[in-house]
Amino acid sequence: RVINLSVILDGPQQSVADAVRYAHDRGVVVVAAAGNGGGLDPTYPAAYPEVISVAAAQEDGTLYPWTQRGPWVDVAAPGCSPSTARGGGFTMFCGTSSASASVAGVVALALSVVPTASNVDVERAISETAAPLRGGGVASGHVDALALVDALRAAAPLVSQLAP
Repeated sequence: RVINLSVILDGPQQSVADAVRYAHDRGVVVVAAAGNGGGLDPTYPAAYPEVISVAAAQEDGTLYPWTQRGPWVDVAAPGCSPSTARGGGFTMFCGTSSASASVAGVVALALSVVPTASNVDVERAISETAAPLRGGGVASGHVDALALVDALRAAAPLVSQLAP
């Protein structure tokens, strides 16, 4: 029910746009990394309308200088996360690929709590519950996992009544 796309294409590609639309039309939440170029230009697949595009936020609640940003980017999430290192041990994994993986995990958590929620319900709730981001730079703000789950739970009776 969730796909994470940690990839940046050279530009829009019809086959990828079709695949994203196909998945979305079948109830999948599609999340994608916005890119690490530090600019305002849209990247793909993150800029497709069916995708939750994710920028990378720092611990102080601002965006990293190297993350893509702009009104086409939906939300931000932690841009650096601990990960396993090649050869053993741990390291920091930084980039919008790390941030989008975090958002995909939050979406999976939310869907496990409220399995009747549709992809559109999740996308709406992520935008509506995002916490303000210092300095802005994205359409909605910083992903708030607890607020997302609470919003979907509150809407769950309505969601189940509308389900086919």
